[in-house]
Amino acid sequence: MNSKLLLPLLLVKTMMLTTTSCVKVYKEKTENGIVIPIDINKAIVLDIDDFSSDFVREIQYIPLETTNESLISSVRKVFLHKDNVIIFDERQNKILLFGQSGTFKKQLGTRGPGPDEYAMLNDVFFEETTGLIYAHERIKNIVFVYNLEGEIVDKIKPEFSFNSFCKTKDGFWLYTCFKNNNPDGFNLMLVDHSMQRMIGGYFPQNPNFINVQKMCRFRLDNEGIAYFTYPTSNNIYRLKGITPEVWFTIDFGRRTAPYKEIATIETSEEYDKLMENDFLMLGDYHIWNNMLLFNFSESSFNRMRTRYSGFYNMDNSVLNIYKGFINSLKIPTSTFVCTSGKALILSAFPFELEEKYLKYMEEQLNLKLDDDSNPVLMICYP
Repeated sequence: MNSKLLLPLLLVKTMMLTTTSCVKVYKEKTENGIVIPIDINKAIVLDIDDFSSDFVREIQYIPLETTNESLISSVRKVFLHKDNVIIFDERQNKILLFGQSGTFKKQLGTRGPGPDEYAMLNDVFFEETTGLIYAHERIKNIVFVYNLEGEIVDKIKPEFSFNSFCKTKDGFWLYTCFKNNNPDGFNLMLVDHSMQRMIGGYFPQNPNFINVQKMCRFRLDNEGIAYFTYPTSNNIYRLKGITPEVWFTIDFGRRTAPYKEIATIETSEEYDKLMENDFLMLGDYHIWNNMLLFNFSESSFNRMRTRYSGFYNMDNSVLNIYKGFINSLKIPTSTFVCTSGKALILSAFPFELEEKYLKYMEEQLNLKLDDDSNPVLMICYP
């Protein structure tokens, strides 16, 4: 391209992004945290090359070794620790340990009926300071604690049932959704380190109907601070101390769901009828390098739902809203798996990739991939 034309084109592109997508957010903290207003009329399609060039300093590709013992069906969580990559494959109920180059090391824990075996792993949490892995066995309601050698160093029998959890210095935070020992229908509990005593319960709903979602509700930022969302709220809470604090409110304006009404609903039929009103609902989120990445979609079950994403830059208080992605050769996916330390982690299964993306990936790795290969992780550093 003629270099004289390049600068004007870049300026036009920048102006288009600024005028159609960017919103300056009023940053003063209130009782609702930082309020992030959503206007889907300003949503644009994101070219991931723009994202990677603006926010990513380095991309590390890790091809996870494919063996009979290490086959992966899904990547629910990834933890990076020294020279280890820890994968939680929720679909196969496996915790797999790889080296930083992707070489398979071992599976942690064994599936089976024995006292030290599990039937179904519900959620997994890695504690960076101790190098211990906490795995919740949903059927027996036991938390197995493994070291990186795969040895069971502790077993915790909780007094409470829960869907997902995280651990802080104050105890375990539980996303509960179950009635046993939870007569008030709390969505969130803080319990002690033995999981025997409730320290605090928060966000009660009618115990006859609690809107249960299996996905993990907890996220950690690069400083190790925990955050929480639950399905009937548009708030993101920070869990620093023993009381949740509203850190962000995703404001959908007139399309914000009536959460106080939802908290009193008694049946799933009432809930489904209410959701036909097509509210916008907060979905998954990640906090990475002073950026909040989140998605949301319409609540209606009866038609195709558009999935939107928001990127909020905490440094300059600028929000961008996207309604789709143009994948790049560098990052051929828009699905963020998780954050670990200062890294944003994405994964791509080779069988999902178009030929041009697969070819680029093979060139970067100097490795032949096929439809049976394990996923490749893309570790993005800011």
